[in-house]
Amino acid sequence: MTRLVFLLLVLAASFFGYRHYLAPIPLESHFLASIPVKVRMLPEPNTASRMTGQVSVEQVVNQKAENRDMTLVVLAMGTAFDVFDDQDINELSLEDFDSISRRFGTDYGINASIIRRGFIQHNGKKGYELVINLGAEKGELVQHIYTHDNHLLLLMASYAGNDREKQTALAFLDSVEFL
Repeated sequence: MTRLVFLLLVLAASFFGYRHYLAPIPLESHFLASIPVKVRMLPEPNTASRMTGQVSVEQVVNQKAENRDMTLVVLAMGTAFDVFDDQDINELSLEDFDSISRRFGTDYGINASIIRRGFIQHNGKKGYELVINLGAEKGELVQHIYTHDNHLLLLMASYAGNDREKQTALAFLDSVEFL
């Protein structure tokens, strides 16, 4: 009987330890105002949107004090001057991101390097992924870029080495729904 009680206590401690240290932080649904897209983010994101006759930009940012090493960003941009489509995603493979990351690293004192880049598929939508290592203490930056409803949609998640933050960032990137 003592072993059974001990086993139950170990299982309960393991469960609560996993939820507190390893499981992704709970995310809430957020609908973008400019395009029919839903993403799951940390509660109470900061939103800003600017729409003129020719350009619309919407930005949703999560960065809380308790999650200061993790930032989740959604940026949606549309313009009357250009049509955003899959061709724009294809052209991203031709961009020289190495020189951009070197310049970014030089400007901000970060030893940034590209880990991987390439095309991705998410819910039948073609996109582009860019993963950048920001250095030992800064963690990683992951970007997913899509086109939807004549808008360019950019999702960015940065996190330090914490597994919980990484799982939360990946859950955020995988949560995008094109409505």
